[in-house]
Amino acid sequence: MELFYYRRLDVYKDAKQLAINVNEALKSFPKEERYALTSQLQRASTSVMFNIAEGFGRYSSKERTHMISFN
Repeated sequence: MELFYYRRLDVYKDAKQLAINVNEALKSFPKEERYALTSQLQRASTSVMFNIAEGFGRYSSKERTHMISFN
């Protein structure tokens, strides 16, 4: 099996594009928000990608399902 096959998933591609879009939008935020709100938004947007990757690194399908479920 391909090592990084989750990168071909549409949901992963959408999450990556979300992170890119958020980072672009954050460039227009005021400087005083740089270390508060922008930091939090940046971490939140990238965590979606990281959770997908982590879920697909799990050994069992039950663990994998838990990491990517929306419940």
